[in-house]
Amino acid sequence: GGGFADHLAALYASHGYAVVSLAYFGVESLPNELINIPLEYFENAITWIERQPALETSRLAVAGVSRGGELALLLASRYPVFKSVVAYVPSGYLWGAISQSLDPNPDAFPSWSHHGVGLPYVARIRNDAAALDDDGAVSLTPAYLAALNDVERAEAAAIDVERINGPILLIAGEADALWPSAHFSELIAARLKARGFAHPVEVLSYEGAGHTIGPRYGPTTITQGFHGVRKVTIKMGGSPSAIAAAREDSWERALAFLEVNARTAAAAVAG
Repeated sequence: GGGFADHLAALYASHGYAVVSLAYFGVESLPNELINIPLEYFENAITWIERQPALETSRLAVAGVSRGGELALLLASRYPVFKSVVAYVPSGYLWGAISQSLDPNPDAFPSWSHHGVGLPYVARIRNDAAALDDDGAVSLTPAYLAALNDVERAEAAAIDVERINGPILLIAGEADALWPSAHFSELIAARLKARGFAHPVEVLSYEGAGHTIGPRYGPTTITQGFHGVRKVTIKMGGSPSAIAAAREDSWERALAFLEVNARTAAAAVAG
């Protein structure tokens, strides 16, 4: 949806981490939509972080949610400065822009670019990829699954997760109605295993939970909502009880993951 992930950043900070909440669209001076976001923007952010004298930057972690989870995996696959990844409801494939444009050109909407060239993506999933249900909401998961049938485009758009320079934690909901985050996470883990990934990989896949898995301190009854960029109500999926259980369990395990792979490792390097 764009903007700053301040809530999640503040929670990490409350546990003693120095956190940068980086908006990349949806705020003043940045694009209004998720389209053609240059990776150089994130390179500049990394450089800024590394120049902060008060920070221990030898063990940077990157975290993201949904398209931000896709981005976290993409950045970690390209920039070895990141030594661990926490990706909530992510994708191991790059997907097309989230835009209101009705241009039918399927290749004109990359979400990410590098040196002015759009990165390949599987497909741009538009609002009309599925019909509205009786509640006036749309579930996009079937459209994402169908798009993966284009094997050639999917392979070209697969993130090189095996190049990530450290452990990975994937958190997904098996009832995700926005996109199939649990299936995506399984595919990421399978790719890593097939390519001999040298670091630990943990997949937390929660039965009955939808797209709104996040840290413990958040609402659990949101199973659909109006999307500020798509301008349509999107089904998120899951039940409140399953979402609550997933939030509780995954947050504790995310903190444990960071304790081992960020704070403890950094202390060992600094010591």
